[in-house]
Amino acid sequence: MKQKNLPKENCNVKLCVKSNNSIYYIDFQYIIRLTSDNNYTKIFYQKSIDTIISIVCSKNLGHYENTLDQSKFIRVHNRHIVNAAFIYMFDKADNKLELTTGELIEVSVRKKQEVLNKLNYNEPFSPD
Repeated sequence: MKQKNLPKENCNVKLCVKSNNSIYYIDFQYIIRLTSDNNYTKIFYQKSIDTIISIVCSKNLGHYENTLDQSKFIRVHNRHIVNAAFIYMFDKADNKLELTTGELIEVSVRKKQEVLNKLNYNEPFSPD
């Protein structure tokens, strides 16, 4: 029996994550952030409205940086990739992002301007 091809809009909507005993298929829209832990990556995702799950996998953060849509996921630090949909506030003075989950994520000084650009930040208008 011939398998039908999925429509293009349904392709690539899930991330396949292999851990020790399981394989997870996580919708990209539910991934909150990814954090480097030496040569491992910890992926935090929203399983339900009030449940956040984390999975540790053996791939490094660079692997996921190349896999994720860079218009939706932002590398904010050498240890963090964040889903822009979960960003609540950027404290420019402290270089920290506050996520809708309440977590604070450090933004490196080197990545600050890139983060501002990706978040479409414009300096406030002041008439001269």
